[in-house]
Amino acid sequence: MPKSAMGRTVAPQERQVDTCMWELLDLYAASLLAHPPQKKVNLHDPSDRARILVRLAKWTSPANFRWVAATMRLIEAFHHAGGRRILLVGSCAEYDWSHGLCTEDETPLAPSTIYGACKDACRRMARAYCAEAGLSLLWSRLFFLFGEGEDARRLVPSIADALLGARPPFAVGADAKRDFLDVGQAADACAHLLMSDVEGAINVASGQLTRIEDLVRRIATALDANPNLILGHTPPAPAGPPIIGADVGKLAAAGWRSSHSLSDGLATA
Repeated sequence: MPKSAMGRTVAPQERQVDTCMWELLDLYAASLLAHPPQKKVNLHDPSDRARILVRLAKWTSPANFRWVAATMRLIEAFHHAGGRRILLVGSCAEYDWSHGLCTEDETPLAPSTIYGACKDACRRMARAYCAEAGLSLLWSRLFFLFGEGEDARRLVPSIADALLGARPPFAVGADAKRDFLDVGQAADACAHLLMSDVEGAINVASGQLTRIEDLVRRIATALDANPNLILGHTPPAPAGPPIIGADVGKLAAAGWRSSHSLSDGLATA
Protein backbone atom coordinates (compact mmCIF):
# COMPACT_ATOMS: atom_id res chain seq x y z
CA MET A 1 0.00 0.00 0.00
CA PRO A 2 1.47 3.42 -0.92
CA LYS A 3 1.79 5.61 2.15
CA SER A 4 -0.06 8.37 0.32
CA ALA A 5 -3.05 6.12 -0.28
CA MET A 6 -5.59 4.60 2.16
CA GLY A 7 -8.59 6.54 0.88
CA ARG A 8 -8.61 10.02 -0.55
CA THR A 9 -11.44 12.07 -2.02
CA VAL A 10 -11.33 12.11 -5.83
CA ALA A 11 -12.83 15.10 -7.63
CA PRO A 12 -15.46 14.08 -10.20
CA GLN A 13 -14.79 14.86 -13.82
CA GLU A 14 -16.30 14.04 -17.18
CA ARG A 15 -14.70 10.98 -18.71
CA GLN A 16 -15.44 8.13 -21.09
CA VAL A 17 -14.59 4.55 -20.19
CA ASP A 18 -15.05 2.09 -23.06
CA THR A 19 -18.68 2.60 -24.08
CA CYS A 20 -19.73 4.30 -20.84
CA MET A 21 -20.12 8.07 -20.93
CA TRP A 22 -20.11 9.99 -17.63
CA GLU A 23 -22.01 13.26 -17.46
CA LEU A 24 -21.88 15.81 -14.63
CA LEU A 25 -25.31 17.02 -13.51
CA ASP A 26 -26.57 19.09 -10.58
CA LEU A 27 -29.69 17.21 -9.51
CA TYR A 28 -30.71 20.13 -7.32
CA ALA A 29 -30.84 22.57 -10.19
CA ALA A 30 -31.86 20.33 -13.09
CA SER A 31 -35.52 20.29 -14.11
CA LEU A 32 -35.69 16.61 -15.03
CA LEU A 33 -39.38 16.68 -15.87
CA ALA A 34 -39.16 19.59 -18.28
CA HIS A 35 -39.77 18.98 -22.00
CA PRO A 36 -37.02 18.74 -22.98
CA PRO A 37 -35.27 18.39 -19.60
CA GLN A 38 -32.80 21.15 -18.73
CA LYS A 39 -29.76 18.87 -18.80
CA LYS A 40 -27.22 17.43 -21.19
CA VAL A 41 -28.84 14.02 -21.57
CA ASN A 42 -32.46 14.14 -22.72
CA LEU A 43 -34.36 11.37 -20.95
CA HIS A 44 -37.17 11.79 -23.48
CA ASP A 45 -34.90 11.11 -26.46
CA PRO A 46 -35.07 7.36 -27.35
CA SER A 47 -31.32 7.34 -28.04
CA ASP A 48 -30.62 8.42 -24.46
CA ARG A 49 -33.10 6.18 -22.68
CA ALA A 50 -31.92 3.74 -20.06
CA ARG A 51 -33.79 0.83 -18.54
CA ILE A 52 -31.77 0.73 -15.31
CA LEU A 53 -31.14 3.54 -12.82
CA VAL A 54 -28.42 3.33 -10.16
CA ARG A 55 -28.44 6.10 -7.56
CA LEU A 56 -25.31 6.18 -5.39
CA ALA A 57 -25.83 9.23 -3.17
CA LYS A 58 -24.09 9.30 0.20
CA TRP A 59 -23.36 12.45 2.15
CA THR A 60 -23.93 13.20 5.81
CA SER A 61 -25.19 16.78 6.11
CA PRO A 62 -28.42 18.73 6.65
CA ALA A 63 -28.67 18.88 2.84
CA ASN A 64 -29.86 15.26 2.97
CA PHE A 65 -33.44 16.57 3.09
CA ARG A 66 -32.95 18.12 -0.34
CA TRP A 67 -31.33 14.93 -1.64
CA VAL A 68 -34.50 12.98 -0.82
CA ALA A 69 -36.52 15.35 -3.00
CA ALA A 70 -33.90 15.28 -5.76
CA THR A 71 -33.88 11.48 -5.74
CA MET A 72 -37.65 11.32 -6.08
CA ARG A 73 -37.56 13.76 -9.00
CA LEU A 74 -34.95 11.56 -10.67
CA ILE A 75 -37.05 8.42 -10.14
CA GLU A 76 -40.13 10.13 -11.59
CA ALA A 77 -38.21 11.32 -14.65
CA PHE A 78 -36.72 7.85 -15.10
CA HIS A 79 -40.19 6.31 -14.99
CA HIS A 80 -41.58 8.80 -17.50
CA ALA A 81 -38.67 7.98 -19.82
CA GLY A 82 -39.52 4.27 -19.82
CA GLY A 83 -37.14 3.02 -17.11
CA ARG A 84 -37.82 -0.32 -15.47
CA ARG A 85 -35.40 -1.21 -12.63
CA ILE A 86 -33.85 0.98 -9.93
CA LEU A 87 -31.05 0.42 -7.45
CA LEU A 88 -30.84 2.93 -4.62
CA VAL A 89 -28.18 2.86 -1.94
CA GLY A 90 -29.28 2.84 1.68
CA SER A 91 -27.31 2.64 4.89
CA CYS A 92 -26.95 0.65 8.08
CA ALA A 93 -27.73 4.01 9.76
CA GLU A 94 -31.39 3.24 9.08
CA TYR A 95 -31.32 0.47 11.69
CA ASP A 96 -31.75 0.56 15.46
CA TRP A 97 -28.13 -0.08 16.37
CA SER A 98 -28.96 -1.30 19.86
CA HIS A 99 -29.80 -4.67 18.29
CA GLY A 100 -26.19 -5.34 17.26
CA LEU A 101 -26.67 -7.74 14.35
CA CYS A 102 -28.95 -6.14 11.75
CA THR A 103 -31.36 -8.30 9.73
CA GLU A 104 -33.42 -6.80 6.91
CA ASP A 105 -36.84 -8.13 7.85
CA GLU A 106 -36.42 -8.26 11.62
CA THR A 107 -34.29 -5.43 13.02
CA PRO A 108 -36.36 -2.28 13.70
CA LEU A 109 -35.65 0.79 11.61
CA ALA A 110 -34.99 3.61 14.08
CA PRO A 111 -32.37 5.99 12.67
CA SER A 112 -30.77 8.33 15.21
CA THR A 113 -29.29 10.85 12.73
CA ILE A 114 -30.61 13.16 10.02
CA TYR A 115 -28.68 11.10 7.50
CA GLY A 116 -30.27 7.81 8.59
CA ALA A 117 -33.74 9.35 8.81
CA CYS A 118 -33.44 10.75 5.28
CA LYS A 119 -32.26 7.41 3.94
CA ASP A 120 -35.23 5.66 5.54
CA ALA A 121 -37.64 8.33 4.28
CA CYS A 122 -36.24 8.05 0.76
CA ARG A 123 -36.66 4.26 0.83
CA ARG A 124 -40.27 4.50 1.95
CA MET A 125 -41.13 7.11 -0.66
CA ALA A 126 -39.34 5.26 -3.44
CA ARG A 127 -40.98 1.97 -2.46
CA ALA A 128 -44.44 3.53 -2.57
CA TYR A 129 -43.80 5.26 -5.91
CA CYS A 130 -42.29 2.16 -7.53
CA ALA A 131 -45.12 -0.08 -6.31
CA GLU A 132 -47.69 2.21 -7.89
CA ALA A 133 -45.69 2.76 -11.08
CA GLY A 134 -44.80 -0.91 -11.56
CA LEU A 135 -41.04 -0.36 -11.24
CA SER A 136 -38.60 -2.88 -9.79
CA LEU A 137 -36.77 -1.41 -6.76
CA LEU A 138 -33.63 -2.73 -5.08
CA TRP A 139 -32.44 -1.02 -1.88
CA SER A 140 -28.82 -1.91 -1.03
CA ARG A 141 -28.00 -1.16 2.61
CA LEU A 142 -24.28 -0.50 2.86
CA PHE A 143 -22.41 -0.86 6.14
CA PHE A 144 -18.87 0.39 6.86
CA LEU A 145 -17.06 0.93 3.57
CA PHE A 146 -13.50 2.05 2.91
CA GLY A 147 -11.29 2.45 -0.12
CA GLU A 148 -10.23 4.69 -2.98
CA GLY A 149 -11.89 8.10 -3.05
CA GLU A 150 -12.92 7.99 0.60
CA ASP A 151 -13.31 11.24 2.51
CA ALA A 152 -10.17 11.78 4.61
CA ARG A 153 -12.34 12.46 7.68
CA ARG A 154 -13.68 8.91 7.80
CA LEU A 155 -12.31 6.19 10.07
CA VAL A 156 -9.83 4.26 7.91
CA PRO A 157 -8.07 7.26 6.30
CA SER A 158 -8.14 9.11 9.65
CA ILE A 159 -6.35 6.21 11.33
CA ALA A 160 -3.84 6.06 8.47
CA ASP A 161 -3.16 9.80 8.65
CA ALA A 162 -2.66 9.65 12.41
CA LEU A 163 -0.27 6.71 12.11
CA LEU A 164 1.71 8.61 9.47
CA GLY A 165 1.85 11.81 11.52
CA ALA A 166 -0.39 13.75 9.12
CA ARG A 167 -2.90 14.51 11.89
CA PRO A 168 -2.85 14.28 15.70
CA PRO A 169 -3.46 10.80 17.16
CA PHE A 170 -6.92 10.16 18.59
CA ALA A 171 -8.65 7.52 20.70
CA VAL A 172 -10.87 4.79 19.29
CA GLY A 173 -13.26 2.32 20.88
CA ALA A 174 -10.80 -0.55 20.58
CA ASP A 175 -13.27 -3.26 21.64
CA ALA A 176 -16.14 -2.14 19.39
CA LYS A 177 -16.91 -4.43 16.46
CA ARG A 178 -18.00 -3.33 12.99
CA ASP A 179 -18.59 -4.91 9.58
CA PHE A 180 -16.06 -3.44 7.10
CA LEU A 181 -16.10 -3.94 3.33
CA ASP A 182 -13.91 -2.36 0.68
CA VAL A 183 -15.74 -0.22 -1.84
CA GLY A 184 -14.75 -2.37 -4.81
CA GLN A 185 -16.41 -5.41 -3.26
CA ALA A 186 -19.50 -3.34 -2.42
CA ALA A 187 -19.72 -2.23 -6.06
CA ASP A 188 -19.37 -5.84 -7.21
CA ALA A 189 -22.18 -6.92 -4.88
CA CYS A 190 -24.48 -4.14 -6.08
CA ALA A 191 -23.78 -4.99 -9.73
CA HIS A 192 -24.53 -8.65 -9.04
CA LEU A 193 -27.80 -7.81 -7.31
CA LEU A 194 -28.80 -5.38 -10.03
CA MET A 195 -28.56 -8.14 -12.64
CA SER A 196 -30.64 -10.49 -10.48
CA ASP A 197 -34.37 -10.42 -9.81
CA VAL A 198 -33.91 -9.47 -6.14
CA GLU A 199 -36.11 -6.64 -4.92
CA GLY A 200 -36.53 -4.72 -1.67
CA ALA A 201 -33.95 -4.05 1.03
CA ILE A 202 -30.81 -6.16 1.27
CA ASN A 203 -27.69 -5.78 3.41
CA VAL A 204 -24.45 -5.33 1.45
CA ALA A 205 -21.59 -6.17 3.80
CA SER A 206 -18.87 -8.73 4.47
CA GLY A 207 -20.77 -10.60 7.17
CA GLN A 208 -17.63 -10.51 9.35
CA LEU A 209 -17.19 -8.50 12.54
CA THR A 210 -13.81 -6.84 13.15
CA ARG A 211 -12.64 -5.25 16.40
CA ILE A 212 -11.52 -1.66 15.90
CA GLU A 213 -8.24 -2.57 17.61
CA ASP A 214 -7.64 -5.23 14.95
CA LEU A 215 -8.44 -2.70 12.22
CA VAL A 216 -5.87 -0.28 13.64
CA ARG A 217 -3.25 -3.01 13.83
CA ARG A 218 -3.85 -4.12 10.25
CA ILE A 219 -3.58 -0.56 8.96
CA ALA A 220 -0.42 -0.07 10.98
CA THR A 221 1.07 -3.25 9.52
CA ALA A 222 0.24 -2.12 5.98
CA LEU A 223 1.88 1.25 6.64
CA ASP A 224 4.80 -0.11 8.70
CA ALA A 225 3.69 2.15 11.56
CA ASN A 226 3.27 1.85 15.32
CA PRO A 227 -0.36 1.00 16.23
CA ASN A 228 0.14 2.31 19.76
CA LEU A 229 0.05 5.85 18.39
CA ILE A 230 -3.71 5.21 18.27
CA LEU A 231 -4.25 2.38 20.73
CA GLY A 232 -2.32 4.15 23.47
CA HIS A 233 -5.13 6.68 23.81
CA THR A 234 -8.20 5.91 25.91
CA PRO A 235 -11.55 7.29 24.73
CA PRO A 236 -13.34 9.43 27.33
CA ALA A 237 -16.63 7.60 26.66
CA PRO A 238 -17.83 4.53 24.73
CA ALA A 239 -17.50 5.17 20.99
CA GLY A 240 -20.95 4.07 19.87
CA PRO A 241 -22.62 0.67 20.19
CA PRO A 242 -20.34 -2.29 20.98
CA ILE A 243 -21.49 -4.19 17.88
CA ILE A 244 -22.90 -3.10 14.51
CA GLY A 245 -22.99 -6.09 12.20
CA ALA A 246 -24.85 -7.32 9.14
CA ASP A 247 -26.81 -10.48 8.59
CA VAL A 248 -25.86 -11.29 4.98
CA GLY A 249 -28.11 -14.30 4.57
CA LYS A 250 -30.21 -12.64 1.85
CA LEU A 251 -27.07 -11.49 0.04
CA ALA A 252 -25.62 -15.02 0.12
CA ALA A 253 -28.94 -16.48 -1.06
CA ALA A 254 -28.75 -14.08 -4.02
CA GLY A 255 -25.41 -15.67 -4.93
CA TRP A 256 -22.83 -13.15 -3.68
CA ARG A 257 -20.13 -13.45 -1.02
CA SER A 258 -17.09 -11.24 -0.47
CA SER A 259 -13.98 -12.65 -2.12
CA HIS A 260 -11.58 -10.31 -0.27
CA SER A 261 -10.40 -10.39 3.31
CA LEU A 262 -10.14 -7.14 5.25
CA SER A 263 -6.37 -7.22 4.82
CA ASP A 264 -6.79 -7.67 1.05
CA GLY A 265 -8.99 -4.60 0.93
CA LEU A 266 -6.66 -2.48 3.04
CA ALA A 267 -3.70 -3.47 0.85
CA THR A 268 -5.34 -1.83 -2.17
CA ALA A 269 -7.08 1.09 -0.43
